[in-house]
Amino acid sequence: MSNGMGASQSRSCSDDRRGALRYKLNWAVRVVAKNRLDDHNGEVSTLHDLSSTGALAYLNRHFELGERVFVFVKLPFKKESWMTYSATVVRVVEQAIGTGVALKFDTSRPAFTNSPPDSRHHHDFSLGT
Repeated sequence: MSNGMGASQSRSCSDDRRGALRYKLNWAVRVVAKNRLDDHNGEVSTLHDLSSTGALAYLNRHFELGERVFVFVKLPFKKESWMTYSATVVRVVEQAIGTGVALKFDTSRPAFTNSPPDSRHHHDFSLGT
């Protein structure tokens, strides 16, 4: 079922690790590793799905299990708008379409911004050690 913003709702399967509803998306996402902040662009890709607790993206760049990252999701609005999360890589699965990287958000409340993401200015997130 589509919600008019390019998202369709999906019920979790029995082997799904997330308890929250997830939405199948085709939105732009940028993932930047905390320990690679000098790489301000990170990995730019398409978000596969999103829930209140995490997301799944297929990326070309390798991310390690347990790696701390910033996640920037471009919202499909006329005026540029981004959701920003801090997260942990909880699953990495190599597939023909790319590396599936499952991300668990530190909080279900994202930060919002109207400017393109730049990890240099998001040190205020609590990313732990």
